Amino acid sequence: MKKRMKRWLIFVSVMVLLSGCGSRKRIISLEEAQSMTEEQIKDILSGFTKEEIQAAWGEGVDPFFGVYGEVFQLDGVRTLILYYESDGQTVQDVAFGENSWSFVGTIREIHGAGAVVEVDEGFQIRSSGDQVSVSLEGDAARARVGDRVRVTYSGTVMETYPLQLGNQTSIELIEKEADGELPGENTASQVTAESPGEETASTQEAEKEPEEKPVIMQNLNADKTLFTETFYKAGDMNYRMQAYAEPGEDGDSFRASVLRLSYTEGRPHFMETDEDTLELNADTAIETVPGQNVYETELTVYAYNKGEIIFESVCAVTVTLPRNEDGDCMVSVSQREDKGKLPEEVQAIFGEYYPMQEERGLFERYLCRAELCACPAEELRLMRNTIYAAHGRKFKDPVLAEYMEKKPWYRGSREPESFSDDELTKIERENIRLMQELESEPYDERNGAAYSPENFEPVPYLSFLSKNEQTGLSANMEQAVDKGVYYQVRGTLFLPVTFTRGQWEEVKNGGKAEICTNELTGEMDILEYDQEKGYRIYTKGTIPDDFPSDIRSYYNDFTGLYELYQASDDTIMKPVYEGDLFILKGAVCGGMVNLASASELQEEIMPKMQEVSGNCLYHNGKGYFTAVYYLGD
Repeated sequence: MKKRMKRWLIFVSVMVLLSGCGSRKRIISLEEAQSMTEEQIKDILSGFTKEEIQAAWGEGVDPFFGVYGEVFQLDGVRTLILYYESDGQTVQDVAFGENSWSFVGTIREIHGAGAVVEVDEGFQIRSSGDQVSVSLEGDAARARVGDRVRVTYSGTVMETYPLQLGNQTSIELIEKEADGELPGENTASQVTAESPGEETASTQEAEKEPEEKPVIMQNLNADKTLFTETFYKAGDMNYRMQAYAEPGEDGDSFRASVLRLSYTEGRPHFMETDEDTLELNADTAIETVPGQNVYETELTVYAYNKGEIIFESVCAVTVTLPRNEDGDCMVSVSQREDKGKLPEEVQAIFGEYYPMQEERGLFERYLCRAELCACPAEELRLMRNTIYAAHGRKFKDPVLAEYMEKKPWYRGSREPESFSDDELTKIERENIRLMQELESEPYDERNGAAYSPENFEPVPYLSFLSKNEQTGLSANMEQAVDKGVYYQVRGTLFLPVTFTRGQWEEVKNGGKAEICTNELTGEMDILEYDQEKGYRIYTKGTIPDDFPSDIRSYYNDFTGLYELYQASDDTIMKPVYEGDLFILKGAVCGGMVNLASASELQEEIMPKMQEVSGNCLYHNGKGYFTAVYYLGD
């Protein structure tokens, strides 16, 4: 879960002025600005335009790709952050900021010259999020997934998921010292100008991932992205691929060595078309072996029209699977040259496939105003054109072209004149319409500043929202309190009941394991397994009932832990937080078997509703919910 929309925060630093003769203001020196308060500087700056300030000080650093400001160095320690109004000319606010900060973390994903770093506990940036996008430069360019790095940055932190640094100043590979401590540990007292307060005491320790990796990940030297993400074909995101381990007879996917790849193509059911639509499905199974990432295999392809098979083919292909050291997490499938020409419809499946963690929200569900109204017009323009880029459309605008060319999945193959919006899904067209609508509205009129994540402190339950792809919520909106741009309501959060690989093996071998079924009370129950009947859970010290016969387990590649599900794939959950929840005005809720359908039926969350509940949650990066969906039967 935790799929979040990209937010570009627009911060700026600038120095200014005081009266020297009579009541006339003048732009002062940096030394003079150091002895002034933020309010004094703001008062003086209000009489000057951006051009006048730049005429006195030149252009500052603008790491945020906007037209609303820049960053000037105040001294060796501080900067002065200036916020412009949406017109890009009038000063809105100023703030002092520290020159630079740092954090230490572990590289979890690598994509070309960039990486995602999971930040260690104790660093202030974790109050905004636990994962950060960084650039791999210098010696860090040789980094691999699992390596430890120290990152130094200045400016602000953009509230996306993963977080993005306004200005990364350095990154270095580090090693642990003999005592296990990291050298030069950063303290939590370093707070940036935009940083919220420290994490609350209610933040609990995350369960540690097992040291041992699943067999397929070990064989391929790949990370969990291969199993946790949908992969999209570069140049035509209508073709998608998913990977999963094929369990053996004992149902153990952890020890499985067979990797199954499933490819699909075709307009989703929510495109709304009466025309004949060809849909392709393809499937292959690969017996992975240690150290090998290129395999020759057979791909079985089925073509459907209105649910009926109209074509079937088995073709010889070469599949290249990702390795940690390769950088981009890419899967390629290509026809073997010695096997003759295949039908054009089948050849379309061949290509390179990439995960699109940052962009996929634009395609998979209907967005809402609550999660977009804080985005500047420039960001909205980039976001809606990303939808076209994912379909292979070229761009005449050099700014758009340069931006898209940096995306590893972009393949410009369609001229703008030959591309029609009729080729987009209903979800894509509606999201484009909403973003265009917001682009045309003045930032102040759509209340953008009030919804900006920088204006919110992190909620006490923020850490729970990134622990699992499935997080449950239940709240009674009749008790909601209106807090301006959000509602405050008492509610409960839930996470799946989990147990480790060691516990799984123990119960599979006839033993028992104690598992936590209530984080609020610390309640521990007993887990047992019967080969024919499945699992049962009962209170310690009581006589258990017979096995219910419908409880099963599965390995979650995202968390590295096992979970339990019952009946029709309903995950067994446990309460982990009870208290105030915060829901932005304009947030939506809906329920259906999948995310696309649930968001199509979404409605605005209002106090008149009774219970709002869901197991698929979206928030603004600080924990204020923007969408609550229930996915299931």
